[in-house]
Amino acid sequence: MSNRNIFKNKTIAFANQKGGCGKTTLCTLFADYLSELGIPVCVVDADLQRTISYIRSENLRKDQIEAGEAPWTVQTFDIKRPKNSSLEDFLKTVNGLMEAASTLKGCVLFDTPGNLTEEGLTPIYSNVDYIICPYIYDQATLSSTGVFITVVDVLRKSYPDMKAKLVFIPNAVQKGVGLQEEHEMWRQIDSIFAKKGIVTPKIDRKVCLQRYSTLEITKEQKDVVSPCFDFIIKKLYPSFTKDSE
Repeated sequence: MSNRNIFKNKTIAFANQKGGCGKTTLCTLFADYLSELGIPVCVVDADLQRTISYIRSENLRKDQIEAGEAPWTVQTFDIKRPKNSSLEDFLKTVNGLMEAASTLKGCVLFDTPGNLTEEGLTPIYSNVDYIICPYIYDQATLSSTGVFITVVDVLRKSYPDMKAKLVFIPNAVQKGVGLQEEHEMWRQIDSIFAKKGIVTPKIDRKVCLQRYSTLEITKEQKDVVSPCFDFIIKKLYPSFTKDSE
């Protein structure tokens, strides 16, 4: 059986209410990484800043290639309800998006905004298979991540069929930084998050990760993210191995 035959649909939201924790960067790098492994990818850019869509257009312009030549697709979606749309109609639109996303082979990644009050987020979070939540070891981000977990818990009570598994990525970790007491606190934080979901291997803070493209991932970037991303892919597709791609 070829690897392509095992790439059943997986829907994944990159989410956290705290800006600057790496949602968009890791969503893009994960799309690059998956695509290089031969896994079909579509990214739904639902972030209000449209960062991924902008970078894709710049990458295409710089490399002078057509959108169809890119390794994975980008679709924008306006997560804000239009003023002339009722809430009921808007939620039908978002649910239609989620139904369509669930029919695609491979991974559909949603880059979501940090503003948890956006009405279109509920259908996304309540329908995806996984919610990937990057966090960094600072008090503001950890507090915001705790609030986000609480929001997800509330959603689970409101939507008993909600299947999303939480995946936490300790991101932008600076080696050799922090006192012994702080490292112990960080280990305790990881343990707390592990009770709510899965904690991946850490991603180190590296300048190369900020210089990302929507067309390819560099070897230097892969060296940094591969322990984390391989860990996640094994959860998504247990039968997949790099050796047999």
